[in-house]
Amino acid sequence: MPSAGWQTVDQRIAALVPSFEIVKPDGEGPFPVVIQMHGCGGVKPPQARWAEIARKAGWAAVIVDSYAHRQINQLEAYATVCTGLRLWGRERAGYAPSPGLMRNTSSPPAGAMAAGQHSTRWR
Repeated sequence: MPSAGWQTVDQRIAALVPSFEIVKPDGEGPFPVVIQMHGCGGVKPPQARWAEIARKAGWAAVIVDSYAHRQINQLEAYATVCTGLRLWGRERAGYAPSPGLMRNTSSPPAGAMAAGQHSTRWR
């Protein structure tokens, strides 16, 4: 797959949607949505807890794993992404979850916000 810098939005969405974890409150919705993006080490257990807090507050949560389609495991992420050896700039950014969410849910969100982690050690 080409780097994120060369992908169209549709290509990014197609790559990311299979690794979305969507947590929704009970009921039909639409619900406001928080999009959770991980830091350089990948998806970690606290994100599931944050998603559950959002669900209990009436929000849907989408946990985005931007490494799954790249086949980057946590050890590789710490060794290469967190140290700045891999995925610079647009390669690491540009998750495109918002358009993907709009196209891949049964109803549009009632509102949206993004939440994420990042590391600034090597920038």
